[in-house]
Order: sequence, then structure tokens, then C-alpha cells
Amino acid sequence: MTSILFFLLTVRKIATGSSRVRTCTRSLPTVYALTPRLFSYISPSSRWMHRRRPTSRVRNVVLRDAGRKLFPTSHQNHKNLFDELPIFCWFRKTDLIVNVTKKTMKLAIEWFLNPDHLPIIIAKEKGFLEKRGITNFELVVPTEHYDGLDELAANRIEFATNEPLHLIEGYHPNFLSLGTFFQTQGGVMMKRTSYENLVKGGGTVRIATPVSNEKTNTIGYEIIRRYAAKNDGIDIPRTQVEFIPKDFELVKHMQEGCDAGWLCFYNFEGIEAESLGMEVIHMNADTAGFANFSGLDLFTSKTLYEENREMVENFIEAIREGISFILEQPEVSNEIYYSYSGEEKTPLKDAILKQTAKCFDPKFCSDYRSELPILHFFKEIGITTLTEDDFRNAFLG
Repeated sequence: MTSILFFLLTVRKIATGSSRVRTCTRSLPTVYALTPRLFSYISPSSRWMHRRRPTSRVRNVVLRDAGRKLFPTSHQNHKNLFDELPIFCWFRKTDLIVNVTKKTMKLAIEWFLNPDHLPIIIAKEKGFLEKRGITNFELVVPTEHYDGLDELAANRIEFATNEPLHLIEGYHPNFLSLGTFFQTQGGVMMKRTSYENLVKGGGTVRIATPVSNEKTNTIGYEIIRRYAAKNDGIDIPRTQVEFIPKDFELVKHMQEGCDAGWLCFYNFEGIEAESLGMEVIHMNADTAGFANFSGLDLFTSKTLYEENREMVENFIEAIREGISFILEQPEVSNEIYYSYSGEEKTPLKDAILKQTAKCFDPKFCSDYRSELPILHFFKEIGITTLTEDDFRNAFLG
């Protein structure tokens, strides 16, 4: 049975925005401050924080599922009555939730909002962040693909999502990967007729890509080369592959004339191509033979983790709970996505959401060994000189 704690509380300076409630027992591990307008019981199901080191710092308490009120909602006319008034209150250990910070926590996604980000949306909309003390949270849609990582490196935001490959090709010593929460099959998706022309007719293929630079283009070409060598025994020269900078609407660009799309995810572009009856070849980790990097890592900065480790760990737990919710209640999760994104519900988007739900890992963790094969692959094709030690230091374990 949950133990009961008895607190003798003294109200100090009750006025709008400045009320304080303090304990008279200095041996207690933490001193708490309450929100000004209401003091109430919280749902017994609320999770009690981990035991804390003794501190004199005042921390906010998030009051949720309000029940019996001990302070009047409007206390302006009662501040003299309540000033210095001792109040006796009963608390369950499971009743208190610590509000770690009032600062707005920002997470920048890697591109446009889509079902890959559903765990973050669920964590926000279902209160999984709030109950862990992250009451102010903003999901940021960037202008460019690398914006979130750039802001993170400069300590201007707290979190970001992006593909694991960018930890290596865009390495920064302040990056800290919290693990791959989403993983699918992906790589190059090519029209079958274009592939036949490439390997049999010696033609050139035009590859639409949302991220075009020397490193990412080298990876895309290597995937095509490996696929042809593995499946047809043919070596494709670099001169037969041309990368065309485009946005992420890769299927549309293929319909409009491009032969393939690079940086495709099966759960998104693959499902879309199937719905349109397109005959395509999926050149992915399984079919071409390379380390799978088609996923999304959750990133933070080493600076933030060192300054507020507890908040970062709470954020991770909230995302994990969001993933578990998606797996347990997929239809409800889909409705939350449509409501949050404002997108129209369609059979194609339903199919994408269904496939995407299979890609989330509720036990994702920060472990460099799970992503080390990606580093080895990139070293093999000569696009990075990142050392294994530096790579290891970008993870918690």
C-alpha cells in the first residue's frame, strides 16, 4: 500500500504568480513551490519522481487532474487570511510530479512533418511530456534539412531528429545521439525500365535527391553500384549516374521524368509508389548489401545532457511511452496524427501510417555498437575520416 506522507506547509506571499508553499521540515529532500491559483490532489496514478539529492532549490509542481481544492481558485481577496497560515495536507508518494523547467524545449525535425514523427506528436498530445515535467514544448519544422543539427550544435535548441548518416557525414563534437527510434528499409528506389536501360543499354540514370552534396551522392552511387554488382554482376561506372537536386517529393519527381529517388524510405515513398502501381526496384541494405542507415535518431547536445541529464532522460521516456501507445492503440494514434497535422485522411496516408508504426522501437537506446556498421561502411567508401573513438563519444553507451 502506498505510504502516506504528512507535510506541514506554510503559505508565503499568496498573490497572483508569486505564491509559495514551503515545508517546515528541513530534513525533507526537496522544497517545492506550487502554482499560484490552485492546490489540489493529483491523480494517484501519477508517477513519483526518483529519489533526489538533498537540495534547497525550489521546484515547481505540476498540478493535474485536480480534485478537492484546498485553496480557493480566486485568492486575491483572501491573501491576508492565507498569509503565513499553516495548512496540513496529505500526499501520496505517487502524487507529485516535478516540473523540471519552464523554459520551452524545442525539437527540430529533419524536414516536413510526417508519420515518422508520430511518437513525438503522441508524447506531446497525450501529456507524456507534461507529466514528466516538460510543460513547454515546441516541435520545429526547419527550412533546410540540416537546420536542426546546426541549431543543436550551437545550443540554440534542445533536440533534433535526423538520419544516422548525418551524425557521421556532418559530425560535430557537441552531437549526442540518444538512439534510433525509427528504422525502415530505404536507399535508392529506381524504375525497373530505367534499371534495365542502365545495366543492359549502358544508359545514364537521373536520380532525384533532396540532399545533394559530394558525400551523400557518393553514398547513393555506391548503393546503385553494389546492387548491380550483387544482382547482375555488372560494374556501373560513376559517369552513368547523375544526381538532380530536388525536394522530398521523390515519387512525383520520378513521375515527372527522373529515373530514381535517393534517400527514399520504404514506409513512405515505397508505399506511395505501390499505391500508384509503379514498377520499381528497391535498392536497400538487404538487396544491395550495406549497413542500414534508413532511420531517424533522436539527437541532443552534450552541453544540454551535462547540464540537465534528468530532463533529457525524461524526454526519452516520454518518446518511448509514445511509441508504446502507437503500438497498443494504432487507430487512436492515427486520429491524433490527422488532428495535429491538419492533413486530410486518405487511404494512402492510412497505409503509410500502418507501415510506419512497424518501424518504431519502444526500447531504443543510445548504443554506438548498433550504428558502428554505418561508420565502417562510410569509411570503406572513403567519405569520412571520423575515428571510432569520436564516434563512440557521440553516444551514451
